[in-house]
Amino acid sequence: MKSGKNIFVIFILISLCAVQFSIAQKLTKEDYTKKEVYIEMRDGIKLYTAIYTPKNSKQEYPIMLSRTTWGNRPYGEDKKHRYISYNKTMLAEGYIFVHQDVRGRFMSEGDFDNTRPVVSTTNPNAVDELTDTYDSVEWLLKNVRHNNGNVGVVGTSYPGFYAALSAISKHPAIKAVSPQAPVCDLFFDDIHRNGTFGIYFWPSLDAIGVQTPNNTDKWWDMYNLSKVKNKDGYDFYLNDLGSLKNSDKFMNPENFLWKQVVEHPNYDTFWQERNPLPHMKNINCEVLVVGGWNDMEDLYGTLGFFKAINKQNANVNPYLVIGPWAHGDYRYEKGTYAIGDLYFGENLTTYFQESIEAPFFSRYLKGNDKDVEIPKISLFDTGSLQWKHFKSYPKTTSNNTITYYTGENGKLTQNNPQTEDVEGISYVSDPNKPVPYSADRTLQKYSPKLFVAEDQRFASSRPDVITFSSETLKNDVQVYGAIEAALQVATDQTDADWMIKVIDVYPQEEVADSLKINKNALMEGYERIVRWDVIRGRFRESFENPKPFVPNQKTAVNLQLLDVMHTFKKGHKIMIQIQNSYFPYLDRNPQKYIPNIYKADDSDFTKANHTIYFDSHIKFNVVKSQNYKEKNKN
Repeated sequence: MKSGKNIFVIFILISLCAVQFSIAQKLTKEDYTKKEVYIEMRDGIKLYTAIYTPKNSKQEYPIMLSRTTWGNRPYGEDKKHRYISYNKTMLAEGYIFVHQDVRGRFMSEGDFDNTRPVVSTTNPNAVDELTDTYDSVEWLLKNVRHNNGNVGVVGTSYPGFYAALSAISKHPAIKAVSPQAPVCDLFFDDIHRNGTFGIYFWPSLDAIGVQTPNNTDKWWDMYNLSKVKNKDGYDFYLNDLGSLKNSDKFMNPENFLWKQVVEHPNYDTFWQERNPLPHMKNINCEVLVVGGWNDMEDLYGTLGFFKAINKQNANVNPYLVIGPWAHGDYRYEKGTYAIGDLYFGENLTTYFQESIEAPFFSRYLKGNDKDVEIPKISLFDTGSLQWKHFKSYPKTTSNNTITYYTGENGKLTQNNPQTEDVEGISYVSDPNKPVPYSADRTLQKYSPKLFVAEDQRFASSRPDVITFSSETLKNDVQVYGAIEAALQVATDQTDADWMIKVIDVYPQEEVADSLKINKNALMEGYERIVRWDVIRGRFRESFENPKPFVPNQKTAVNLQLLDVMHTFKKGHKIMIQIQNSYFPYLDRNPQKYIPNIYKADDSDFTKANHTIYFDSHIKFNVVKSQNYKEKNKN
């Protein structure tokens, strides 16, 4: 009898060990099975959905949903997506990963609408991305075996937009969402910058501006440059295309997005109703917002969603991670992370995915990792190359600011001229010889990334790029948050774009080899962009109601540049560059007021004499106390 008990005990122990081994086993892509289904929405439209479930599972897993405009190729249950999950830790731990084509895209039925307006909160009979998310989650919970009843939603770029909206879909099973580099308000984000049009996006507008036929897995030529033979992008946009009025020569005639851009040049109700930020209320789940300081597409959305959620939800304290990454680069580990000639650190993606993202979803979807410390706010200082962690987003106060004024002889000084009768510097801006955004003229077929780290000496040598530089810094200057620029300008024409670049100038002394990615790059004296932004001058008082300049009248043009976290080191200089074009990243301003620039004739583009007065200034928030924890770059 005793030996029988021992055998029973041994059997139980072996069984428990087997269970523990099963739970601890790290899963790979091959350990998942794929099933394709069509989930019917409340209005009868069916959405293609691919479901990846761990094989031979007897335990329950959370559902991780990702919704996209870009398709979920390859289609077919015998073919798996290259990335079932970008996070290898989460793939190994086990989730039920669900990939869905949104309404009107690829294998899903219905009509597509870019950043579809939120309408279900005011009309219970309407459908939008909130209702499609709700209906999808409801179906998955009822029909997918081995789910634990908890759902997470994640996505980058356009899928980040859908992830953000899932937080207000009101489905109780959605417990954690992570909008990453999310598309947001398209008049300020992605295809526009404060009213200017991003030509960099023009080649790929057909990809999201043309309705895909229902139930198609065809990936057509997403770029409308198939007709273009000129590989010199600067020359093509300036001479072959000319005014954007001529776009019909290259654009798909059925491109509804381009037609919307052309017909709505101002921030009217069309764009306003597509702004999701006012709707980010009454959230009942945990939120992790992720982005990159060098993301030239969707940093606006990253900051916008985080701040809107933080402000409009008293019971939600969202997490935020902003690394040095360009658009979406936190999804892939490259070991050494660099953009062009600029080095930022080692294994930054692994740190984010293993120490923040995976524990976040594990805690709120599985109930695990409750003892793991997940910092609320993780901001990478792009100057000191360190992570800085905060309990809440650092607040700005009047006591923590430093102001620099433009001055004579290209000086940037803290001396306020304190007089109305100030002089300025005048120069000629010619839209037919626009300032290039990069020294590389190669025609780009999608959003370029390397220019954000490019040495700006190629621009500062031009007479139509006005440069102001501080004295050599005697101490480190740590800046964070939004940058306020207040220009005092005049023009002899009736319109102009005003662009400001904030630049970190490296010392002329030898730069440490540890910071050099390209040993042949001249890093001594390197002029490195920290932040840039632009405003179409006609919108200086209102984005809804544009207003021409009065020729030769001194006029205030204010611009808030997107947030930064950067240390200008001792021995460096702070520089600002002011210019009126950034071509062909942004479209050209004719500099003669045309009610709709998209309909300007080539003959409308004219030279202008501009003046920047020496009471123009730029204001930074500075860190005066070490109220954060630091993590070494490695």
